[in-house]
Amino acid sequence: MTAHRGIRQQCQSGSDPIGVISKYKDRVAEQTGYEPNTLTLGRATKRVLKQHPDIIGKIQYTQKGIITDALLAELFEVERILTPSAIYNTAKEGATDNLTFIVDSKCMLLSYGSVQDTCRKWSQGHFEGKGAVLR
Repeated sequence: MTAHRGIRQQCQSGSDPIGVISKYKDRVAEQTGYEPNTLTLGRATKRVLKQHPDIIGKIQYTQKGIITDALLAELFEVERILTPSAIYNTAKEGATDNLTFIVDSKCMLLSYGSVQDTCRKWSQGHFEGKGAVLR
């Protein structure tokens, strides 16, 4: 499965986003020796996951029915969910602004990183988006 197809398929009936992310978590752990603790989701990917019937089904009888980042983190067994929102202007100087997100909204990144504010901790991840896989 290519990366962008994998994410797009998560909105289809019968897809298994929890299983897919679990598979990628295993891949990161196997290749790095570290269990991923952070899931970074592009805006579109996060929106699709929050509306997915399997995810709604997991919480509908135990939670208030609003899927938060904390609930997604718990479902995917990571410490945190991040959603990049930085933008940049692609317009030439003097032209009308053309703002766009820096990070593709249809991507995800599973990674291990220290939750402490430090530059001396090792980090590794698995990126999915637009057919690219970085290991």
